[in-house]
Amino acid sequence: MQANDHKQLLYVGDSDLEFRQLADILSHSLWSLQRAIDCAQAAEILGREAVPVVLASGQVDEDSWAGLLERAGAAPPNLIVCSLNDAESVRMARQKAFDVLDTPFDETQVLRRLDVAEWDWNRRHRFAAPKE
Repeated sequence: MQANDHKQLLYVGDSDLEFRQLADILSHSLWSLQRAIDCAQAAEILGREAVPVVLASGQVDEDSWAGLLERAGAAPPNLIVCSLNDAESVRMARQKAFDVLDTPFDETQVLRRLDVAEWDWNRRHRFAAPKE
């Protein structure tokens, strides 16, 4: 497998536990995991490279990640928000998130939702017909 065969995922948050869980889940997958501690650091990464999926900790303020998506340019990533409870899930889902992922993480759900988000991003950006 070549390095460019990997799917890019950016985790935004300061939870070492969530990051380690994701790293374990993705260790035998085609996903390449990066980490940004906050939205400012995430914006720097998104300014340098196309990342189809961003997974934001539920602890990240929704105004921060909503602003991050607005500044992401022509090919904004699909955002999945990690949630800690049902009330938070509903609130986050009504914002600009592509999906909400319950914590603690379930390996099957993580992989399935990441794949759907990446497929959707490719459909909208990478494989879209050029506009005339």
